[in-house]
Amino acid sequence: MYKIVSTIILLLISISLSAEISQDSTEHRWTDNLYLGVATNRLAILQDVHNLSTMVGYQINKEFIIEYEFGIFNFNGSSRFNRLTFKFLQQNNDFFGVGFQYYSRIKTNNGIFSRFNGSYRQQMNYNTDSAYNRLFFVAGRVIQISKKINLGFSCSVGIGTVGSSFINLPEDANFIGSGKLFIGNPQSTRLKIDTAFKLFLQHRF
Repeated sequence: MYKIVSTIILLLISISLSAEISQDSTEHRWTDNLYLGVATNRLAILQDVHNLSTMVGYQINKEFIIEYEFGIFNFNGSSRFNRLTFKFLQQNNDFFGVGFQYYSRIKTNNGIFSRFNGSYRQQMNYNTDSAYNRLFFVAGRVIQISKKINLGFSCSVGIGTVGSSFINLPEDANFIGSGKLFIGNPQSTRLKIDTAFKLFLQHRF
């Protein structure tokens, strides 16, 4: 994953430098307020995954940005997220904002199930399909490293619901436990409060 991120970063910097050298017009275009970027995210609730995302943003005025982001977990197409953020810029390159995030994730775990009306217990792997809807507050800083390249980081605090359901589980199987403390039935809906951290690189046009 890190090799891919490094390649994308170098490509963006190369595009930016080429554009700066060849640019011979000062005419303002709507694309001047547009940027693309890549980010690496760490969500506290999902500590066992790496995720990478791409983003597109538009700066409406000097103080307001709207940004959309799409990402995947561990390069698994069945595990992804979408994020929409509204950012408010400050004069010192800090920003704060609010947003909504939707995660969908299919994961394999191991647990103990009762089978055939509780006549015996069986340990087996099972899959869960989970959805996490999250509202969050975010704050961070953007650092300009060239005319068109920005580097930034942010921290967010969110609250939302996580709903999970079993996939392709035998009809007579009833979940008993996973052998871990404080782990409830995976097939449930629960409230979560968490923090997340992000490092991102942006290229402006």
